[in-house]
Amino acid sequence: FLARSMSLESRGDSSNSADTVTIDCQHKRCFDFQKGFLPKVIKGIVFQHGAAPDGENGGFFGVTPDSKSGKLEQVFRITQCTFIGGSAKNGKGGAVFIYSPKTPIVLTDIRFKGSTAGFGGALYVDSTDVNVTNSVFELNQATVDGGAVAFAGTEKSSIVYLVKVKVEGATAGNNG
Repeated sequence: FLARSMSLESRGDSSNSADTVTIDCQHKRCFDFQKGFLPKVIKGIVFQHGAAPDGENGGFFGVTPDSKSGKLEQVFRITQCTFIGGSAKNGKGGAVFIYSPKTPIVLTDIRFKGSTAGFGGALYVDSTDVNVTNSVFELNQATVDGGAVAFAGTEKSSIVYLVKVKVEGATAGNNG
């Protein structure tokens, strides 16, 4: 199963709320994509009420590479998704945590709303090349740095492309 390619996609009409797929994480982390296992695409899903265990990263999910190869198998894409009310108390990335030094990440048409973390209220990106396009960050907060998003480079510099990104109502204890 781990060797096969997979996607996590809604097949309904995302403009019709009756067709929307919603995953309520019930204040737990929904997914933990580690050790090289990662879908190619996550598309058209509303995630709500995700929470990482105290001090851990990524309220809805974290992305980390295979510990042996240090590489994910393909470009990882998240498109047409909404993340509402994620938390990583004393951690990084209230909604999503990404650490992927060798694989680019593409985020398109994403809405991050009302997430909290120590660093990167909605999104935390470390040592990763990431493209964020047509996306909105609303009312996210960090107790330390990066009210909406925080970028770091522990292994290599993160290269970030932001195109048509809107940030509203982000707050942080120190910076951002």
